[in-house]
Amino acid sequence: MVEPMIRQITYTAFQMRKAEQEAVKRGISLNQLMENAGQSAAFEIMRELPTLQQGLMICGSGNNAGDALVMARILSQYGLPSDVVFMLDKELSDLSLENLNKLPQTIRILKPEQVNLADYDFFVDAVFGTGFKGELPLNVAKLFHKINKITAIRLALDVPSGLNCDTGEAQPDTFRAQITYALGALKPAHVMPNATIYCGDITCLDIGIFE
Repeated sequence: MVEPMIRQITYTAFQMRKAEQEAVKRGISLNQLMENAGQSAAFEIMRELPTLQQGLMICGSGNNAGDALVMARILSQYGLPSDVVFMLDKELSDLSLENLNKLPQTIRILKPEQVNLADYDFFVDAVFGTGFKGELPLNVAKLFHKINKITAIRLALDVPSGLNCDTGEAQPDTFRAQITYALGALKPAHVMPNATIYCGDITCLDIGIFE
């Protein structure tokens, strides 16, 4: 199910990067767009699911992870705790690192082997976003395989990891979101019948990228 959208047309990953560049030219920083994305996602999940208790932000190394880090910070400010785990052995993007450094000390940064899935009633996928191509790293695929089988809320930021944003091609252990927050605009995979089964209910969040 797709809820009423900020943008009815779809934007490919390349088109979204171009839209971000145009937004920057208008005076909106990439940092502000990330802040908008994380805040919007945090407020939306608190509105939709007010009884949540404890979450896990599953992060990659790019700016999708930064969106989740902002989300974790805002949720913490409103009394909804979450832990963070980084799944890729890569340096964080500058914006993600900046937001990692803003996290309160109450938010735990875990190694993958420290994660106990039973501790959480919701999971946020922020490993790849629109940037996924090829195959899921083995450690990510194994974690998603387990999460997809348990009873918990599964939320994807922008596009479920394992799902190609532009083609809708999905890997076997693609994150099976029950809720997907499309950031700024729908992506092609959000409207492809073979791909929407991985997205669940889709809500498009206005993050200030378009005039």
